[in-house]
Amino acid sequence: MKNKIIAFSLLAFVPILSPAKNAPNTSIELTFSTAADFDSCLRDKEISVSKDKNVQLVKDEVIAENPGNKLAPGKLHRGVTDPTKFTDNVFGKRVFTLDNPAAEKVSLYIFRGQPGTATLNGHPLNFTNFNHHGSWFRAELDGSALRAGTNEIIFGAGTQCPVDRETKPGLHSWISKDAGKSWQPNESGEFYVNIGLRRYPAKGQITSPVIDLANPKNANVITPLLTIQDIRVAPKFSTPEGTAVTFEVRTGETPLPDKTWSVWSDTKTIPPARYLQWKATLG
Repeated sequence: MKNKIIAFSLLAFVPILSPAKNAPNTSIELTFSTAADFDSCLRDKEISVSKDKNVQLVKDEVIAENPGNKLAPGKLHRGVTDPTKFTDNVFGKRVFTLDNPAAEKVSLYIFRGQPGTATLNGHPLNFTNFNHHGSWFRAELDGSALRAGTNEIIFGAGTQCPVDRETKPGLHSWISKDAGKSWQPNESGEFYVNIGLRRYPAKGQITSPVIDLANPKNANVITPLLTIQDIRVAPKFSTPEGTAVTFEVRTGETPLPDKTWSVWSDTKTIPPARYLQWKATLG
């Protein structure tokens, strides 16, 4: 399930300071509701603006934490050895622990290895060359192959896998010399395997540009002299079960946020000031 920001409106009540007596009060209403509005914001790569103008989290491949992420494009890091070769009797095992195994798809990557017999939690893996990525090999499975807690990749006959010798002895890598009947820690280091999970990220954030309430549309005009009396922000969200959106605002009297600005806080009480910025965290 995914949550999304549909739109939000901002209403600022502004008494204009004018030499004329009894100058009328006015108000400024600013709405973020189009793709162009949201495209003006800074956002994490986990956030997208959809064609239907919604701001939402997007599925992406999240690389599970892997000891020693040291591979440079096109070459092995100096701390990574040549691939270990597995046979009918010599097996390798790489263990990943996942607190949350939920994923649409799981991808396994080895660099400058050699595909052969391999399984993930008993499911056969078919490693093929990863197009346009040189010496990378990838195998893909449905996310249902994963489980909470320990996940095991077993390498058998024909497979070759590099070892990160700067992590030796391997805490997550094991070797067997009797076709998997018994296992010992791999003293050479960790078998170098990356695991990618295609799923919604845990969170993503979008932040507006600084909004000048004296000139919210950035028109090429001389801005009027004014003070802000009150600010109200009304966000509109869609939050399916298990999701949430945190919306925060800060204000200040300088064009760029500095230590004089208010701290990020919810929209219940917004300190009135000329400049405003909002941010939303989707998760």
